[in-house]
Amino acid sequence: MMPGQSKRLAEAPHQPVAARGGRAIWVESVADRRALLVTPASGRPRGLLVELHGSGLDIKRHRRMTGLAEMLVPQRIAVLLPQAARPFRLQPALEPGYAWNIPGAPLPGASEVDQFGADDIGWITSLVQSVQSDLDLAARPLFLTGYSGGARLASHLLVRAELDWSAAALVAGLRTVDNAACAPAPTISFHGVDDAINPYAGGLGARWDIGVEAAGHRYALAQGCLPKFEERDISGARCRTYRTANGMPALTLYAVLNCAHAWPGCGDVRHLEAFGPGGSGIDASSVIADFFTSHVAACEQSEEARDVRA
Repeated sequence: MMPGQSKRLAEAPHQPVAARGGRAIWVESVADRRALLVTPASGRPRGLLVELHGSGLDIKRHRRMTGLAEMLVPQRIAVLLPQAARPFRLQPALEPGYAWNIPGAPLPGASEVDQFGADDIGWITSLVQSVQSDLDLAARPLFLTGYSGGARLASHLLVRAELDWSAAALVAGLRTVDNAACAPAPTISFHGVDDAINPYAGGLGARWDIGVEAAGHRYALAQGCLPKFEERDISGARCRTYRTANGMPALTLYAVLNCAHAWPGCGDVRHLEAFGPGGSGIDASSVIADFFTSHVAACEQSEEARDVRA
């Protein structure tokens, strides 16, 4: 088997729960690394979402926290949830989980970068390419979302040239990356203004340096946006939007009020006990699901228009 090539795991210890109207299978690749693939029960998916969990979490807890698979699979968007390889416990009172090897960034609580960690960027890239091939999705929209450490890793994946990302959603972890090979795809980002783990204002050294607004500004300029932004208040958040010269929105930042490191709008009690509060009046998962489904619909309309002209 080539690195990243996916296969079903007949020896999986339990059958993963399928989303409504879908099916779920474990896939593995090089070094027995594992991911969960949730797909529509039948037919070719309209797109693929890759979800990256946070430091100290795992696939199961991340999926329960976001609920995105349950929202998107009925819309015929497949969801791939890779799992990091390095065992990691974020806090002594929390369940153990796994952490990504993020280039140039030490783990929470560490002062030095792990020089010998797994090549998570290479593994995820290869895994996604294999799933795209398996499901015949090379020409369909490809989305990326990440939470906390998963969002920081996603910030790196978005500026690598190997995968053609269509859009992204980053929660509690948007960063800018030097020496980018390409501009980030259109992105929405959510961050609690009371976050103490990845502070909104920044200031924790190499792992978390500049604040969210400064990072967002650099991110938008890397997308080719104009430096001027639009800002408005919505229920539960301050919303800042950057646009390209042709007026298209490329980055929208949601500064979520009364929200710490939690996924905004999450109803998972254990997650809120560890990372809350999660704000009120804004549901990140619903906004993200609408963002991706709208993008799929726009792509399909463009394809239909091209077919008519042909």
